[in-house]
Amino acid sequence: LQDLAHERPSELQAAAEKTHRVKRTPLWDNGYFYIPDNTGNPDVKINMHQCWSYDPPGGMGLVKRSKTLTPAHYGESRADCVKSFLMLRAWMLWRVKQDGWVDWDRGRQRHFAEEAAVLEGKIAALEPRPRGKLLGHARADALLLG
Repeated sequence: LQDLAHERPSELQAAAEKTHRVKRTPLWDNGYFYIPDNTGNPDVKINMHQCWSYDPPGGMGLVKRSKTLTPAHYGESRADCVKSFLMLRAWMLWRVKQDGWVDWDRGRQRHFAEEAAVLEGKIAALEPRPRGKLLGHARADALLLG
């Protein structure tokens, strides 16, 4: 799986065989969530892998399993939607905190702390970005700060 830390949570290793039941190769995947290649669609989306769709503490539940954004709403084209992908990954970090799911396992905590650090670095590296703005678009910043 791409973008995984060298020390993965044991549950992620056990689920690795189950995660790629998607029809196309994802654009991004961390074993818990993936961004599918839905080229041709005006929206971008992040999905929870089906194998995590059961009750906590093991699974993340059956609701809020995906998030869809329209890049045009945030000043981006579908062909170049870097900020939208970052917002989807930020949503993922919000989602894993629901019902204390991430806190049930130290491996999860470490994994998603690393995900948060990577996301912060990617946001900080965005150029051009007006001083004091996260993504450089008022609506995108409002969503991110939620």
